[in-house]
Amino acid sequence: MAVAVFLALVIVFSHYFLRHYTVTANDYFRALMFVTVGLVTALLSEIIAKAYKKTEHLNAVLRAISNVNQLITKEKDLDKLLNEVCYFPLYILME
Repeated sequence: MAVAVFLALVIVFSHYFLRHYTVTANDYFRALMFVTVGLVTALLSEIIAKAYKKTEHLNAVLRAISNVNQLITKEKDLDKLLNEVCYFPLYILME
């Protein structure tokens, strides 16, 4: 976002210092587009980061369920099964 604002300011101020004979409407429109593209990029980056974090959490939950399922199919002794499942790292599900 900072780069977009910097480029917008460069365009606007370059008009005043370097090209004082041209119309400024195009420069203002370009500056607005720089800021808009920067804003959209920042928002999309946040959405992607949240989706990635949620995907990691869901994968951890699926892994935990799969591991408990394997314990259920492998272990025949009920007391030993409950003991192993209770000590299984279920804190992953609480995130």
